[in-house]
Amino acid sequence: MDNRLGLQRATESLRRTEALNTSIVKSAAHMILVVDDGSIIESMNPAGERMLGYSASEVVGRRIDFLIPHLTLRHAETFETIGRHKDGRTIDLEVDVAQIRVEGRCLFSILGRDITRRKELEKDLVAIGWREQARIGQDLHDTVCQYLVGIQFMCGVLGDRLTQKGISEAANLGRIAELTSHALTVTRTLAKGLFPKLTHNGLVPALKEWASQTAGIFGIDILIDCPAPISIEDSEIPMHVYRIAQEAVRNSIRHGKASRVSITLGLSESVVSLTVEDDGLGIPEDLGAERGMGLDIMKHRATAIGATVAINRSAKGGTIVVCSFRIPNRRGQKKAKAR
Repeated sequence: MDNRLGLQRATESLRRTEALNTSIVKSAAHMILVVDDGSIIESMNPAGERMLGYSASEVVGRRIDFLIPHLTLRHAETFETIGRHKDGRTIDLEVDVAQIRVEGRCLFSILGRDITRRKELEKDLVAIGWREQARIGQDLHDTVCQYLVGIQFMCGVLGDRLTQKGISEAANLGRIAELTSHALTVTRTLAKGLFPKLTHNGLVPALKEWASQTAGIFGIDILIDCPAPISIEDSEIPMHVYRIAQEAVRNSIRHGKASRVSITLGLSESVVSLTVEDDGLGIPEDLGAERGMGLDIMKHRATAIGATVAINRSAKGGTIVVCSFRIPNRRGQKKAKAR
């Protein structure tokens, strides 16, 4: 009798636990999917239905890539990807994948959070930063550079007068004019770096101009290779790519101690790949405390334009950074010739 009573209580407790778990899943604010080890969807909660526009009955029995195209069940941590809404929209998702075992079966729980609004705000913040950099660059060019030009001119005029009078301080004034000229060159370089001229086909010229200036300052070789013309109508994409290339080269110089850097822009169909490779020390396998903001900034910029960025040691021992993105709204884009 006591055994039957204990079994009854255990059964009731199990039912209450199952009911509680079911209620939690149904009332959760975020999407929860259960997928088997063959990537087949077994269940989706109401939050998932609201988020993606499908009813549970429409997705159960289908593969997970029907809803989340780039998801693989190997993931075991938080990562960002995209989901596919029923109306054709893509939704930015932050996803957690966890492996679970139920009655001897291997299943995966997928928790998805809609971060579309957050990504929009991040993009707006980056755009604000870009506009502020452009304003500072323009101010440097229009004000500081003009003052330096005026100082240089005045030094020249005053130096000539002192020389005519035979005053020895004329040589010191010439030195001041020379230093002012150097300051003017540096300020113009800074202004161009903050406010590069990036039209729809101006990415490569801007990179070449910046590379030439940077190579002269640091005494290294920076080579630009773009075998096919690349036209990008979206004004934000060239700026982010330009900044990613800048950051990659800075890391090569600062951390990699490189003496030679190559920047290649390749086009295959509608996908552009920016490759920055150096002959430096190479990125450490475990960055640990050495990890700076540069790598995160590059990845953040890549995410802002829907690009991917990979940073690895190259076969030659240096570091290789590859950023790939798809050109939106291609109109009259010439195909790259096979190399």
